[in-house]
Amino acid sequence: MKIKYKTFILGTTLPLLAGCHTDDMFLVLDKADDKIIYQDMDTLKTTRVMVFEQDYISQEIYKFINPGDTITGTWLDAGLVLKNTFKSNFQATQQRIFRINNKSLITLRQEHARDSMINVIKKQNTR
Repeated sequence: MKIKYKTFILGTTLPLLAGCHTDDMFLVLDKADDKIIYQDMDTLKTTRVMVFEQDYISQEIYKFINPGDTITGTWLDAGLVLKNTFKSNFQATQQRIFRINNKSLITLRQEHARDSMINVIKKQNTR
C-alpha cells in the first residue's frame, strides 16, 4: 500500500513539474502601444514581441516595463509573437512575466505604492 501511494504521488506531481518552464533573462528593446520587443540576453539573435491585453493586471505589468529592463518568466521563448498570458495545466490564465530587473511583481507594486505615498506627503509639506 505504501509503494502504491508513493507512486501515485510521484505520478501526479511529475506532470505538474514538467509543465513548469522557466526561461533565462530577456532584454526589453522597445515598448509602444501595449507591446514590447525583447531578445534573449545570451544569444541576442531572436527578436520577439509580446502583446499585453487590456485587463488591469496586464496593464499594471506593462506599466512597470521599460526599454533596457530585463524580464524573467515562463514560456517567453515559445513563439515570435506572444500574448502576456497563457493557459496553465489547470486552464487558469497566468502571466508570463514573473520578474522585472530581478524584482518580483509584488516588490514592484509595493515600491510603487511607497513612492506614491512619499510624493503625496512631499506635496502636502511644500504647501
